[in-house]
Amino acid sequence: MLQSSKKRDSNLEILRILGMFLIILYHSVRHADYGKMLAEPFGLNSLINVILTSWGQVGNILFVFISSWFLIEQEGICFKKVMSIFLQAWSYSVLILVFVTLGRLRPVGLKEMVKALITPFYGGYWFITTYLVFYMLVPVLRYLTQKVTVDTLKRICLLLTILIPIYNVFFENPGAALADFCYTFFLAAYLKKEENNWFEQHSCGGGIAGILLVVACIIFGQRLNPGNLGLSITKHLVDYRGPAIYFISICLFYCFNKIKIGFHSVINKIAKTTLGVYLIHDNELLREILWNQLFDIITWFEKSNWYAFYLLCIASMIFLICMIIELIRSFIISRCLIIENNKVQKICQKVDQWYMVK
Repeated sequence: MLQSSKKRDSNLEILRILGMFLIILYHSVRHADYGKMLAEPFGLNSLINVILTSWGQVGNILFVFISSWFLIEQEGICFKKVMSIFLQAWSYSVLILVFVTLGRLRPVGLKEMVKALITPFYGGYWFITTYLVFYMLVPVLRYLTQKVTVDTLKRICLLLTILIPIYNVFFENPGAALADFCYTFFLAAYLKKEENNWFEQHSCGGGIAGILLVVACIIFGQRLNPGNLGLSITKHLVDYRGPAIYFISICLFYCFNKIKIGFHSVINKIAKTTLGVYLIHDNELLREILWNQLFDIITWFEKSNWYAFYLLCIASMIFLICMIIELIRSFIISRCLIIENNKVQKICQKVDQWYMVK
């Protein structure tokens, strides 16, 4: 979702696009009546849900891992980027509030209005709120990873693996998503220092094995006991950012990192819209409208033999429409934002200088 302004090879930008597509598929089921789907006897469409919609947290980890991979070698922060992301999230929240209210698409209470107006302070977009706090901590995390040896960093990662992703399998870690993001940064820092590591050598085979194992465990749980056990296994394996999801995410990263395709402006421009795609389709006011009213996922799940094709089509359509909206916003609104003001840019530069950790 989040991307530097510098030109990058397009291999990892393709991975960003894939990550967002996985997130949309994940939301298409999780924001519909997922509990009702799991309570149904295990059939073909249940298998389709497992195969196509289990990987949203993989997409989230990929975005943070890719960002961390490049942030490791940068200095300080870019406060202009912080302001840009904040204003982008706030503007989409307010515009969608106005759109839903004026269009009378659903009842909007006073509490929901206030939440929309104070997003991302409120945390209506959990990823944005967490990422902004994480980004402000990056200079400290970078300083810590640069001051220790590779062996020490490896030990830190092993300890954090127990305290965060493994702990996530049983409970939510006390640091919640922020702890997950910081752990991802330490992991990226270690793997970047440890050349020719296991993931670099076995990424493709490891990724396939990880995906097959997760799918097999979910199918086993759902066939054995549709509902409670199936829901529990699904949540612990793929919804809580556990070790299996981290393993698959890192394998995918190294698979794409090996691909050498150079820079392609069209791919990178599409990848740059992924943040906007997320902000539009995962807005709290739109979720019910999208998945339960407009696309009626549960009916297609229960009655259609074309369910897989339908999921892929609506995910593609949502990505395309949101991408076009974000491109229009970038072309029109970004030129009017206050962060383009020279005085504001000077303030941002001063904050950047003050924020240097040496």
